[in-house]
Amino acid sequence: LTGGAPGKRARCRAAAAITRGRVAPAFYRALVRQQEEEQREAMLELDAALEEIFGADDWPGPFLHGQALGYADIMLAPFALRLFVLEHFRGYAPPRRERFAGWLAAVRAAPSVAATVQPEEYIKGIYAPYADGTFRSKVADAVRAGKSADTV
Repeated sequence: LTGGAPGKRARCRAAAAITRGRVAPAFYRALVRQQEEEQREAMLELDAALEEIFGADDWPGPFLHGQALGYADIMLAPFALRLFVLEHFRGYAPPRRERFAGWLAAVRAAPSVAATVQPEEYIKGIYAPYADGTFRSKVADAVRAGKSADTV
């Protein structure tokens, strides 16, 4: 999942670290926090993190590691595939970057991912209590308390 040349392995580790440390926390802050300014700041952080992942000039594509679905793709996919949740509840505009769109299409088409994707309306229903501030979970409670989702 992280094999290949040292440069590709480093890119994989970096993308995984950005996902864990910035994408996931920003996703949940944008969704859980109830103040518009906090939501806006979280969405800007999410944009910056995705730009850092997908803005490289030496893009191997279609996946982050090259031609095969890898570790970093698997970490990022659940958040990327659920950006429509932020679009629905917070008005978020997902990145329009061609590389991101191509990556997302490749991930969505991967059999191991496609087998796990649920209908959007179902997912919106699951995330609605996060968005309206009523859901209680370790992640939601941590984000409401000002902690990062990646610390739970």
